[in-house]
Amino acid sequence: VMLMDEPFSGLDNRLRDGIRDATLEVLKEEGTAVLLVTHEPDEAMRMA
Repeated sequence: VMLMDEPFSGLDNRLRDGIRDATLEVLKEEGTAVLLVTHEPDEAMRMA
């Protein structure tokens, strides 16, 4: 299980999108469960 507390909050939009997509790819490949804390509903939906 990976715990992520506001992992992309300090990044600009371009960097945030790239890192989020790369993170999702690795998590899916490894089959890792994630507990994500965020105040951004759009970010939560993208990570779901």
